[in-house]
Amino acid sequence: LGCPEGQYALAECYEQGLGVKKDASQTFRWTAIAANRGHPKACACMGKYHEEGSEEVEGQNLQLSLRWFKKAVSLGYPAEVDVVRVSALIEEQKRLEEEERRKREEEARRKAFAKKWKSLNKYKLGKKATEIFEFLVSLADEKNGCCILCRNQKAPAVFFACFGRNDV
Repeated sequence: LGCPEGQYALAECYEQGLGVKKDASQTFRWTAIAANRGHPKACACMGKYHEEGSEEVEGQNLQLSLRWFKKAVSLGYPAEVDVVRVSALIEEQKRLEEEERRKREEEARRKAFAKKWKSLNKYKLGKKATEIFEFLVSLADEKNGCCILCRNQKAPAVFFACFGRNDV
């Protein structure tokens, strides 16, 4: 089983090249072993590995980072600032992902709408009517992502009627 303090000390030896050749993978290995056995500083180091996304952990994982920092705090290591920082990073990441999801959904709605109204050309409405139509489509409502014409099912007929077309 071994002693977590000794395991973490060995990790530091590999990190600094004290008595052994510097080796990042061995540093990570022994840090992980010590952390899994409850060494507070090793837990904080694991949090840092996951926060930074080092190659040993195959990319950034803020959830795992937060878990390790919280464990370090519960074991008495002063990592409260790290917990707050990583929590804020997670919230920012969630916000950015939500923003990206909304953009993708809006683009999908616009494409679907454009496809739905592609038949506009068959009415040969002319340049001005087409410009007005495209302007109305571009006025997407932030709440539901639809344009004026999407929200009202009678709107397309009204639009075409305004331009002398009743065959919609």
